[in-house]
Amino acid sequence: RPPQRGAGAGGSGNRGCHRSGRQRRPHISAKTGANIEEVLEAIVHKIPAPKGDPEAPLKALIFDSIYDSYKGVIIFCRIMEGTVKRGTPIRMMATGSEEDVVEVGYFGAGQFIPCDELRAGMVGYITASIKNVRDTRVGDTVTSRDNPCASPLPGYKKGYPHGILRPLSGGWSQVQ
Repeated sequence: RPPQRGAGAGGSGNRGCHRSGRQRRPHISAKTGANIEEVLEAIVHKIPAPKGDPEAPLKALIFDSIYDSYKGVIIFCRIMEGTVKRGTPIRMMATGSEEDVVEVGYFGAGQFIPCDELRAGMVGYITASIKNVRDTRVGDTVTSRDNPCASPLPGYKKGYPHGILRPLSGGWSQVQ
């Protein structure tokens, strides 16, 4: 049976979108460039700028990290308060690991783009010759070793590995 128009499964309907009359939704096209400027202007006006004081003590949230054989651990973070740049001594609040920053930068299309500093509200990366990914846990707070923030960002909990327990033979009665 062929898909019905507007059903969403391969049809060319509106795929669940509806016109409520409350908001104007422009027809846009990345291919032709139609109404791109209008959408970008709407984003600038409707989404608030990030908050944070660049002069406050450094407080950055780690949201991921990877290991690079040349740079060591690369920390992906959002700077909530303060500023970080090359040479800044940093400390991970949950693990206590301390290092000096070697490079900071932001993300490009499939690449890391170095810059002079990351300020409050920015998202980017930090390298500091960290040799072990365990020292940079997701959710941890990065702060300055010389001028630390008063408290870590809320919500951090140490993660634990989860596994599935099932009996190899004999049934569940032997597991108890």
